[in-house]
Amino acid sequence: MNDMLRPLLGKFVVVYIDDILIYSKNAEEHASHVRQVLELVHANNYHIKISKCEFEQKEVKFLGHIIGADGVKVDPAKVLVINEWLRPTNVHGVRSFVGLATYFRKFIEAFSKMVAPLTHLTKKEVPFVWDDACEAAFLAVKHALTNAPVLALPDFLLPFVVVCDASKEGIGAVLLQQQRPLAYESRKLRPAEINYTTGEQELLAVVHALKIWRFYLEGSHFTVVTDHNPLVHLPSQPNLSGRQVRWSEYLQRFHFDWVYKPGVINLAADALSRNPAHKLCSPDAAAMLMMLTRSKSRPSNSKLEATSSEPTQSRPSKARRVANLSPEGSLIPEGPGFSLGGEEPLPIEELEPTLSHTRFPDGTLDIYDEVRIGYENDPWFKGERHTAKYSLMDGLWWTKEGQLIVPDNKGLRRSIISEMHDTPLYGHGGISKTKRHVQKLFWWPTMLPDIIQYVKCCPLCQVNKSSTQKPGGTLQPLPVPEETWQVVTMDFIMSLPRTLRGNTALLVVVDKLSKMTHLIPTTVQVTGEETARLYVDHVVKLHGVPQAIVSDRNTRFTGQFSTTLLGILGIKQKLSTAYHPQTDGQTERMNHTLEDMLRHFVSPHQQDWDEHLAMAEFAINNSYQESIKTTPFRLNYFKDPPTPLSLNRGSTVPAASAFVDQRRQDLKDAKVALEAYEPSPFMAFLMDL
Repeated sequence: MNDMLRPLLGKFVVVYIDDILIYSKNAEEHASHVRQVLELVHANNYHIKISKCEFEQKEVKFLGHIIGADGVKVDPAKVLVINEWLRPTNVHGVRSFVGLATYFRKFIEAFSKMVAPLTHLTKKEVPFVWDDACEAAFLAVKHALTNAPVLALPDFLLPFVVVCDASKEGIGAVLLQQQRPLAYESRKLRPAEINYTTGEQELLAVVHALKIWRFYLEGSHFTVVTDHNPLVHLPSQPNLSGRQVRWSEYLQRFHFDWVYKPGVINLAADALSRNPAHKLCSPDAAAMLMMLTRSKSRPSNSKLEATSSEPTQSRPSKARRVANLSPEGSLIPEGPGFSLGGEEPLPIEELEPTLSHTRFPDGTLDIYDEVRIGYENDPWFKGERHTAKYSLMDGLWWTKEGQLIVPDNKGLRRSIISEMHDTPLYGHGGISKTKRHVQKLFWWPTMLPDIIQYVKCCPLCQVNKSSTQKPGGTLQPLPVPEETWQVVTMDFIMSLPRTLRGNTALLVVVDKLSKMTHLIPTTVQVTGEETARLYVDHVVKLHGVPQAIVSDRNTRFTGQFSTTLLGILGIKQKLSTAYHPQTDGQTERMNHTLEDMLRHFVSPHQQDWDEHLAMAEFAINNSYQESIKTTPFRLNYFKDPPTPLSLNRGSTVPAASAFVDQRRQDLKDAKVALEAYEPSPFMAFLMDL
């Protein structure tokens, strides 16, 4: 088979025994590729069984992997086998389990470290004792494979980057291309290698990585990133050990440049060589690099700290939660051909290639045409059995609630969910928020399961969102206001990375009733007087003067703040300032939401977080709030704001009386909902997925 298809191997064909995989960029190219393969098969008198063939597939199963446009991932059937694997009771069982897991090691960060307790059991001189370390490793491997990332497919027209590191535990490496990981590699140091010098261990990591990925790297120019500076000068060092000389000779077959990055910056390989078994991750190709370069999970007890009964000044700084959006520095070497990444949100096309089929040349979604085409291919829309329940206008089917019915086109449905979840306008909301956004405009029978699946598998959400599990304790809700912007809550997020605009802090203002939020960048040196000026410039001009302000006992909210605010407004009436350092959960929760949202879009150097505040504020205010049963926008402005996917069906301006009645009813419903609101554990879990 290989001899027969040799002219096409490596171009658009992969062969394994009698399995043939043909890959193409588009349908026209694919038809040509398939034709060339079939012509060779026919010319060599081979026969193909049609029942065993799959044509024009978006993704296919091949050698235990799922290969698609967005990369390579583990076959769920294989994962199911591993998940159902019973705890081994002897060495043979351990070898079988480790053997199967090792087949997918390229998907798992720090795999060798993770399975070390299990591989130790397989040694001849070691008695079989299944201890806590073995149990932890066994469960960790299962979890890692269940949440394995999608690895990018290599593009041999683009440069490769190999990031290497060594530690006393082992060696590790990451193969990257345009900031996307293609594979991970790690292994423990052998007994003799433990005695190597630091320089030799670091060089061993490079040699091992180049041997593993030789078929990618030979014949191309690439970059090797190391945190051991002497390696950069290896070609010019006069005194090398015999081992280093042999390895240097091996390296001469490759054409690459050395780039030095300190260990605190070279985090990817450093994690692979040192990372403990419990650090698991499950993003896709693009998001994995973000996690390595710019995302830190919040400690699981951060909510306990935020609601602690300790004085405010003794609590850990909330700034740390955003200041640690990512480690400083970049994984990728700077210079021509390389990008630090993250300057802008990831393009939708990169995460979901099917969107390219639903866009105009200017980038907007051509929903109508795509839907009409889908109707023709969807049997559900043929016939007249549903004409009484739905209406047909201009070739488009609508529900009685004004939702456009989307045909059975997985790419289109996924594109809609992606647009209303991934983009800055929507800020990677949870399942509940995404469902609300989508169902405002669209409907299809499996909409909720599709949204749940998409959000639960969203790589950026898995990486950037932290746990929201509530601590024990009694809730202390504040009274519900009668009107919007009567009572506001305020809080600071301090000591953030300095942006190019000079901002190092963030003032968060939230309306107690409508939950509308304003995000105001500032500096850590801001005084009470300056805080008052910020409040007037950004809030008072839009919503007027509140009756009360709820905050913690930050010095910026005491004394001069109220005096200055009233002075600016030219009034003598005293402003009520209620201090609730522990019970102001509303702003604490909003800070949490904001931090999670910003993690998706900030750059590795974190110098642009203030540039994303406008879209973050829009996404927050346009999200359905379970506590008020509507969105902050609608409760304040009586309508939903237009978005790129908003679909107009003509003017629907209500009469004045109906408008006023609806406004009163909305406020009444919001008050009732707030007073009665008690989120269930399931809803809290669902909303934060």
